[in-house]
Amino acid sequence: MGRSPFLLFFSFVVFILCQLSVSSADFFLSLWTNAENEHMKYLEQQQLINQSSTTTPLPSSSLLDDEDYLGQNTYIYIYAGLVVSVIITNVLRSVSFFSYSLKIGINFHDAMFSSVVRAPVKFFDDNPSGRVMNRFTKDLGACDENLPPTLFDMLMIFAQMLGIIVVIIMSNYYVAAPAAVVLLVLWWIRSYYVSTARDVKRIEGISKQNKFMNDSKKGVAIYGNVYKQVHHDGFTFS
Repeated sequence: MGRSPFLLFFSFVVFILCQLSVSSADFFLSLWTNAENEHMKYLEQQQLINQSSTTTPLPSSSLLDDEDYLGQNTYIYIYAGLVVSVIITNVLRSVSFFSYSLKIGINFHDAMFSSVVRAPVKFFDDNPSGRVMNRFTKDLGACDENLPPTLFDMLMIFAQMLGIIVVIIMSNYYVAAPAAVVLLVLWWIRSYYVSTARDVKRIEGISKQNKFMNDSKKGVAIYGNVYKQVHHDGFTFS
């Protein structure tokens, strides 16, 4: 419906890159913390060695190695680069997704209007005017205003949840089993909610359908009265 496969593929790639940037920043922050702790232990050990060099030297098996420490400035630069990448990918993700949603909304409205204009007379016999107006107002407005932000939040929360689970499992793989149980429970709750919400929305649409029908009948009656009054008084419009 968006008629732009490249923009759809670009949005999908940016979603993945944004979550990878966020997860990488979180994982690197844990590595940086562990490296700083090891570096502090190494400095304390070196100070202890300098103090005990004149007395009893420490055994070589208990000495710590500080060769993997990159330096505080290097860690700051790497983390700053990851934060900048998170900001850039987040902006690109929002712009690409809502641009594609806008294209979908425009094409969807054009397709609906073209189908209704070219529909046979039997379509209007089977579907009352209130139902048609409800599709073009309430349902189309929900697709344009409510669906894109909701879908964006859903994809973002799903990506964040998946990234958090991956980072936690990488740190401690014993939590994989409880995480699977929680996902199954959440999926069951989601299925129950969607079925209930769908029925509620269907009832709401049926109730508003009758309202649109009454409003359209009143509009036709008012137009007929005005038309009769104008012709009765002899007014003409040029």
